[in-house]
Amino acid sequence: KGPLNVRLSGRMTNEITSRLLNIRSSMPCEFSRKPREIQSFLQWKATEFRLFLVYLGPFVLKNILSHDCYVNFMSLNVAMIILLSPNKSDFTEYAQQLIEYFVMTFDQIYENYNVSHNLHGLLHLITDYHN
Repeated sequence: KGPLNVRLSGRMTNEITSRLLNIRSSMPCEFSRKPREIQSFLQWKATEFRLFLVYLGPFVLKNILSHDCYVNFMSLNVAMIILLSPNKSDFTEYAQQLIEYFVMTFDQIYENYNVSHNLHGLLHLITDYHN
């Protein structure tokens, strides 16, 4: 689904799945769920999405996504790491800039496909963080 220029081929999704499943055996017990294949993402739980966004995505997506898509993903990844880390309030302005960049470039890369209120709701995340 989505614009043809950003769709993942079957080979790409298989490579992502292979990388995710290879990580399973070395996952620490502190993570409540082991990674599953990317093809089943519609059944993923919130903890699996967090695991992918914060920890695994940067590794399993590298050299698979286009440069623009990867940088877009990484901007959200770094922003979330900042917001999830204790004592990082000095970096919230940078996290806000990263989120703004993510939303702006998401609109450009994915040509308004899947642009939703949830995506634009990210722009208010820093306000919620401070409250």
